[in-house]
Amino acid sequence: METSLFVDGRAVTASFGIASFPDDAEWKEELLEKADKALYVAKERGKNRCELWDETFEQKGRVTDKLSGFLTGNDLRDTTKILTMIELTELIKENLSKEEIVFKFLGRLLDSSEGRYAGILFIEGGKIYNQLWRKANDDNWIKFNNINNRLLNKVLKEQKGLYGIDWDEVFEYDVVKNVPLFYSVMLVPIVKDKVLRGIIYILAPSNDKEYKFEDYNYVSVLANILAMLL
Repeated sequence: METSLFVDGRAVTASFGIASFPDDAEWKEELLEKADKALYVAKERGKNRCELWDETFEQKGRVTDKLSGFLTGNDLRDTTKILTMIELTELIKENLSKEEIVFKFLGRLLDSSEGRYAGILFIEGGKIYNQLWRKANDDNWIKFNNINNRLLNKVLKEQKGLYGIDWDEVFEYDVVKNVPLFYSVMLVPIVKDKVLRGIIYILAPSNDKEYKFEDYNYVSVLANILAMLL
């Protein structure tokens, strides 16, 4: 369907990208991202048209370098992120065990991403065989069982990460307001030699931090560093 629109005597065209809930995505951020990629394809194919999301669009979208993809303009936070990347790459020079590497990695991840809990879920043959967790400002390993299995299975199945507020899992309450404390979460795949080796799972109270695209980009870069270290 084509319709002509004129503004001040000039023809105006419009392109649209469409993604539907829940068929294409269940989370707001993912839905917007897919609609944006569909829009990119519409413009690429000649403009003045509409494109429905298709899995073949996955690699489409705005091209940005990895560094600008997670810098926020906040000098302190951006400096912390860059220093974290440098510190983690330096670990390759140290004679550390796998567990020691993960311990240091999670500590720097929590500091630089404003998270409260973070863990690495190790995967072999599509199944989790081990997991290691830390809590912010805690110098010991912790046990953490409050994983959203629906989100985890989605990442395992699609081998793509996600981020947003987890409205399903409630395991803490705001002690002042006595209301459920919802967490903003990120699940980021760790891929080595094109095989899913693990998942980074990080949580932050949503009233303190809501993870966004630049946060996901940043942790994706760290995941690549960790894949190199392990």
